[in-house]
This record gives sequence, structure tokens and C-alpha cells, in this order.
Amino acid sequence: MRSSCALATLLLKLDSPSSLKEKRSIIRSAVERLGARKNVAVAETGQRDTYKAAELTIAVVGDSPSYVEEELRRMISSIESYDAIEVFVTRLEVY
Repeated sequence: MRSSCALATLLLKLDSPSSLKEKRSIIRSAVERLGARKNVAVAETGQRDTYKAAELTIAVVGDSPSYVEEELRRMISSIESYDAIEVFVTRLEVY
């Protein structure tokens, strides 16, 4: 059996936080919500020292390329639904 993996790197613009503490609260909420799903890993991978932007990387593992890509797109849509977060740049890779 062959497994597949999909990765997305998202650059997020955050309008509301006025401190790193507020930013971390928003990002932690998004990461916990997304990371609760099976076969998914989420990490803040960049923009750690600024409170108006963040970079998240999401990885999904599954049994087919179409499944992992669809699951990743659902997760990106979920992040886009947050009022406090605007997805600025997305890089999507399927292996």
C-alpha cells in the first residue's frame, strides 16, 4: 500500500492583535482546532517575532493523493473562515 502526503504553507495576516501574546492566542486556537483532526499535523513555522503576521505549515497523510489534497483544502477553508485571520499566500504540495 502506498501512502500520500500533502503540505500547505500559509502566510497569515492578522489585523487585531496588538501584542505577541494576543497573536499567540489567535494562532494557538487555530492550530489546536486544526490539529484535532486525524492524520494531520500543524505547526507555526515562521513570522514568530511579529504580531501582525504568522506562517503555518499543515501536513496531511492518507492513502491517496486526492484524499490528502481535499482534506488540506478543507483545512485551509477552515482557517479562512476565522474573522481575525486573512490567508495571504498559500503553497500547496502533494506527494
